[in-house]
Amino acid sequence: MRKIACLVTAAAVLVVPAMASAKTIRQQGQIVGDAETKVTLQVKTRGKDPLSVANFKAKNVLTRCEGEASRIDFTVLDAVEVKENNSFKSRLVDGEGGVLRIRGKVKDNGRATVGSLKTNNFTSSNDVTCKTPKQKFKTG
Repeated sequence: MRKIACLVTAAAVLVVPAMASAKTIRQQGQIVGDAETKVTLQVKTRGKDPLSVANFKAKNVLTRCEGEASRIDFTVLDAVEVKENNSFKSRLVDGEGGVLRIRGKVKDNGRATVGSLKTNNFTSSNDVTCKTPKQKFKTG
């Protein structure tokens, strides 16, 4: 009985440091050159290694709707896996033909991110055709 208790205690001691090093880093930034925008996201890390990017939100992003400039918000709640080279990319479909593409790279041990977003043609909530050109973002 003592051996089992010692093994369980030893296993618990080994697991705690690994769990303690996992954390979520909240980041905030904007589209490069557009002070009216706000980009927020979370990077989940284990030690210095980024694991995923989650809760991506881009607000007031410049979009063209039938030739007119407009602003729109994007929200991606699903986590996107970060690869070994610290890059990530996602192609998200809205079910109505709209596609949002996000790609980027996590830097500084998960404390900063650079990337870009863009869409194809999509229909907005008021039945107008819109498209978001490729725009770079930075967070930190």
